[in-house]
Amino acid sequence: MKVFKILLLLIAGFIPLHSFAQEPIAQDPKKILMEKEIGKIIAKNNARHVIKDSIALYIYNIKLKVSKKGEKIKINRLLMSDPLLYKIIPDHKRLYNIDYKFLLTDRNQVTLIIPIIIANVAERSVSEYDRQKGVPLIPIKSTFRQIDKALTRIASDDKQWDENVVITMPYTIKIE
Repeated sequence: MKVFKILLLLIAGFIPLHSFAQEPIAQDPKKILMEKEIGKIIAKNNARHVIKDSIALYIYNIKLKVSKKGEKIKINRLLMSDPLLYKIIPDHKRLYNIDYKFLLTDRNQVTLIIPIIIANVAERSVSEYDRQKGVPLIPIKSTFRQIDKALTRIASDDKQWDENVVITMPYTIKIE
């Protein structure tokens, strides 16, 4: 019986050593560079000075209509989902300077959507555990993480890079 228990423990301890995991998918370096450049532009934001109310979570997006004529790449349109976003991201015109050529290798136009999540976790925002009729609501930090995860899953599907609509990873701004 003792031998059986020892053997069972050895087998149980050996199983995790032989787990089968997927290798990470190699990402296109041009995609990584594009996302870094977008991140730099969004990081230079005025959210702390522009947002002065108590709403805890904002979700916006920037939509770029990119087209190709011959070898020339052109941004036909840059749209913000809310006019407030123009004030929050004053350097938004720098998005015109990013190289989007790799998105247009086998197509003539693409719509690039950049989701932006702003979490107002500063003291002036709604209490982290606001209550409704005495029942605690979901903590804002937890909600923020869940939305970020959900949007990241949407944007991580490499198949979308073959479509005419491309959604980047979500960019997050925290107001603390």
